[in-house]
Amino acid sequence: MILVGKKRILGKLYCLVSSFINKNSFALLMKSIWEKLKLKWNIESNKRMAWIFVIFAITGSSIGFVRKPVTRFLFDKSTYGELVWYELIGTIILVYFIYQILLFIIGSLMGEYKFVKWFVIKMNKRMFPFLGKK
Repeated sequence: MILVGKKRILGKLYCLVSSFINKNSFALLMKSIWEKLKLKWNIESNKRMAWIFVIFAITGSSIGFVRKPVTRFLFDKSTYGELVWYELIGTIILVYFIYQILLFIIGSLMGEYKFVKWFVIKMNKRMFPFLGKK
């Protein structure tokens, strides 16, 4: 009895969400971007795609906590507004490399080692094209 009720509720919820997606242009745009990324990244399931976005969210949040102590340690300043231009550039470059290390560690711990390794290599080749040439 309870299982039948849950199925009915989930069915109604699915109909509600799918009708919202079909009528809302923003939702259609997001669905389109989602599908393009799935193709580009060669990901089959929506669950895995969502898991990868969770990994990116955790890594991005983590870098927010890491940046401030690094900036304080290097330049004795805590915000980007207080930094001189060359300190700002140095901080951004350092944070970029710390982000990649965190992404690799967090992604590996969360079971996406192969994807994160591919993504970090691809990101570095785009940022530094001379690394890809042999």
